[in-house]
Amino acid sequence: MSTAPSSEDTRRSNASGLQCDVLRTLVKNNADDDAISTYLGALSSLQTASYREQIDRYRDEIARTREERLQEIDRYRDEIARYREQKLQLQLQLQQEIGHYREEILRLQGDLKTTNAQYSGEVKFLTERLQTTMAQYLRLQGLLSMRGIMEYIQNTMFERTDVKWDRFQAMSCWQDYVNQRPSLQKCLMKRGLVVDTAGGDLVAVYKTLSNNIHDSMTPDEYQKSDSVLYIGAPLLQKQREVIACLCEDVQVAYKVMPVAPVTSPNEA
Repeated sequence: MSTAPSSEDTRRSNASGLQCDVLRTLVKNNADDDAISTYLGALSSLQTASYREQIDRYRDEIARTREERLQEIDRYRDEIARYREQKLQLQLQLQQEIGHYREEILRLQGDLKTTNAQYSGEVKFLTERLQTTMAQYLRLQGLLSMRGIMEYIQNTMFERTDVKWDRFQAMSCWQDYVNQRPSLQKCLMKRGLVVDTAGGDLVAVYKTLSNNIHDSMTPDEYQKSDSVLYIGAPLLQKQREVIACLCEDVQVAYKVMPVAPVTSPNEA
């Protein structure tokens, strides 16, 4: 005896599945009871009772899904709020630390000026302490690097001169700055550099560091010290001397690395 469903059973099953899909669509689209009742009115009373139960289940499922999504949204909002609060706290902490170093720098500069003509030993001690503090101050701002010290001076040159940085007039800004800094001029001349072309030299140095930014990263041993600015590759010796003078100009401890000698293949 065959157990295969008859064509009539198959037809009813397909019709039932189609009717379920119609009801699910009506519920998902928030159809009102009148629209659902109109559709159910076309069905038999037995089918109507069954489909009303299905409608109730669909509504429960949609309500649960909506509640779960709302709870998930609330969790994301809480996480975002916590992240923003942590970020704000870190920013405030960093600004307080930067402010502390800035106050210490101003105090040390005043002490150095006061004792400069009287106690050479004290002057040396204060100078070294000021240089170390300046290096740490720059480190906190991500500026303890060759390019970083140039950007620091660009942003603060108006505090030491009447020159205000304009990146579209970079060469003239640098030259005007050098012209108003006698100690910087003295350092350049002492190292065999030409004061009158310092503006162009500084622009060239910055361009070299920008074009070779990955090759000019500070080595690990100097990053760990937090107190010495490394001066080396990719700059040529003359360019390294320029950065050294900038360090002396703003009292930052530094170390100039010698340029590696070029050897021929026969010497290698």
